[in-house]
Amino acid sequence: MGCGYEERDPEVSKPWVHAGFPVRLLGSPSTCVGYTSKLPAVLRISALGIHWERGTLLARVGGPPPEIVFDVLEEIEAQRNAAEAWRIEDEAARRRNGGR
Repeated sequence: MGCGYEERDPEVSKPWVHAGFPVRLLGSPSTCVGYTSKLPAVLRISALGIHWERGTLLARVGGPPPEIVFDVLEEIEAQRNAAEAWRIEDEAARRRNGGR
């Protein structure tokens, strides 16, 4: 499965990705998103996204954060938008094809 909690043989198992993940463009991830999205650093930076959207990021972190924080928040938002666009397109395709 590619779970970060257990050893795996890359020849036998691959990490799960949703059907809209651009494997051709980005390649297959090395670790399952269910693992990486729950890492403490990922949770902390994701929580900062709420403050970024509301304009309270500087107050939350006590001053200007490092540039990497903005880069990561922008990447998270871009990937969220890409997943949402895929979901909308997938639902439309399913409706055109008579359901699931």
